Amino acid sequence: MAAHDDVQYLAGSPVRANILAALCEEPLRPTQLTDRVDATRTTVQRILAGYLDREWVVKRGHRYTVTVTGRGVYRAYESLCADVERASELGSFASHIGPIADDLPWTALESAEVTAASDRDPFSTVQRLVELISTADADRMRAITPIVAEVFNEAAAEFIEGGGHLELTIDSGVLEASRTGFPEAVDRAVENGDVEVRVHPEPIGFGLMLCEEWACLGAYDDENNVRAVIESDSSELFDWANEQYGRYRSRTRPLAEVLEEQAVRSPDRPADERQRQDSTSSEHQR
Repeated sequence: MAAHDDVQYLAGSPVRANILAALCEEPLRPTQLTDRVDATRTTVQRILAGYLDREWVVKRGHRYTVTVTGRGVYRAYESLCADVERASELGSFASHIGPIADDLPWTALESAEVTAASDRDPFSTVQRLVELISTADADRMRAITPIVAEVFNEAAAEFIEGGGHLELTIDSGVLEASRTGFPEAVDRAVENGDVEVRVHPEPIGFGLMLCEEWACLGAYDDENNVRAVIESDSSELFDWANEQYGRYRSRTRPLAEVLEEQAVRSPDRPADERQRQDSTSSEHQR
């Protein structure tokens, strides 16, 4: 409880932290501190008395000098403030990424770049994902997605046309939405040797991309809107994302196999769709 009270005392006023920060730089008189932190002499003297009681500072002559423990306390306070500020920046990502991030190391997020959707710019995350996909300077991209959208299909096509190979993991919901809204894209995914699509048996609630040593995660809300995107080339985030990708990928089946099975199970589908499915499956087998 005493430690909690001391933390509360330091964090209770910006002036208190500013005084300790100033003393970490050099010993100072109360009058000098008054000018540094823009506070009255009475306020400064009261705070210095509190620091003396806690042995965070000592008085030597007319100057106050921070002790080794006082310096350590301030460094810890700075670190906490930085972590809290970073948590605020990552708030939208953290609240929408879902349980997959339960074991995501905090240190893996320290250097990640964050793009979050806002009322002022609700499409910033979509635009960023499109940029990342279409301009990726890599021979191979591995991705997991919980949605299908024309802008993402176009970006992926641009990446493939530029000589890239795409490994894509989707769930059955994305597959059905693709067959309904983008049947030609499904055909191309089966026929194109530069695209390898596999279907996960359970719904996917997050997005993930891996290129060489770079990783990106997308957090989606309940309406499948991209709320936040983080990206980083840190080895810690890449290694974690690579492990998640492998875990999900290991449970998937090839797109052509799933389509063929669906064709057998749904003989009452329109003839033109059955014919299209039969032709794409045969082409893939060849």
